[in-house]
Amino acid sequence: MNPRPLSAAALCAALAIPSVAAAQIRVAPRFTAEISPVRRLTLSVSERYVYGDRIATSGRAQTYIGADFDPFKWLSFGLTYRISGETYRAAYWSSHRITTDAGLAGSWRGFKLSYRLRWQNRFSPDRTGYEFDSALRNRVALRYRTPQPVDLSVSGELFSTLLPAALPASAFRFEAEITGHVDPVSIAFGYRFHGPIQATSQHYHMVMATVTWRWEAPRPRERSEERQHRRNERRQRRERDAGRPSTQSTPAHEEPTP
Repeated sequence: MNPRPLSAAALCAALAIPSVAAAQIRVAPRFTAEISPVRRLTLSVSERYVYGDRIATSGRAQTYIGADFDPFKWLSFGLTYRISGETYRAAYWSSHRITTDAGLAGSWRGFKLSYRLRWQNRFSPDRTGYEFDSALRNRVALRYRTPQPVDLSVSGELFSTLLPAALPASAFRFEAEITGHVDPVSIAFGYRFHGPIQATSQHYHMVMATVTWRWEAPRPRERSEERQHRRNERRQRRERDAGRPSTQSTPAHEEPTP
């Protein structure tokens, strides 16, 4: 076997992968508030600050306003608006982005596998005004809920540019995250790698930290929970009538049978 083709392929692959030194390093703290006024609907507002190479010394501030609706446990829809702003050369620059999401998910023994299709539309400033670009984003994510209130997750996402030029694969993104929950607050630490495939988008590594506060309106019991509650009550009555100690703890509002 001639080793020259293999050597040439290895050299091309090495040149195609940007080095860590050439990539941008970014840090992004984020603060989020989520409110769920009714079941399966979540409204959110979030503030994120991005610091790193080729970003103004003031940093880049990003505000997110979103809504998510889950008609079923396996189906979800979302809408998010983001405005970004930073000061550069004594001028304030802002960009706007609107995304719409559709997702599918399935759970098994603490694992959750999900797929999300996102349509992204962005308006960014240039020398003559604003330029527009649009893209489709396909993301597959896997999350594991440990016995402790901790989530581990990884995801891979493929960007496909629609405008100004159609590219079936323009960029790739990988994320890994660990999240701890202490109701009503969760704290997440994550890593993101973003690299272009065919487009001229920026290649960077990002370290992320997110603090989320969540409030949910009081919920009535679901039908399945109510049936289980009635079954437990009937079992307790039968055990008391038979003179056996109950396998369930006596509710606080009831006195134990003498």
